[in-house]
Amino acid sequence: MIILAFSKTLPMFILVAFIYGIGPAFLTPALAAYTLDRAGCSPGPAMGTLQAITDLGMTLGPVIMGIIVHATSYPIMFLCLALAGLVNLNYCYFFVIKKR
Repeated sequence: MIILAFSKTLPMFILVAFIYGIGPAFLTPALAAYTLDRAGCSPGPAMGTLQAITDLGMTLGPVIMGIIVHATSYPIMFLCLALAGLVNLNYCYFFVIKKR
């Protein structure tokens, strides 16, 4: 997202799209495996919760970013997305991984 915020050319946008596509390709199966590993004997509700939270993020994300881009600009919106990713990464590291 940081590269996207400062890119000015089409090849840079294509490079960022490629890199951005790799992330969900690896993250989605890893999250599903982690959820099933932690679910124990009830995988159905755990996977349903994961999917519900994913759907919520996919629904609210564009709305919130649309409000931000309308009030500011596209580079600021992409920097806000990078900040959200950094906050989520820190949460996962300090409250999920360290807790185990």
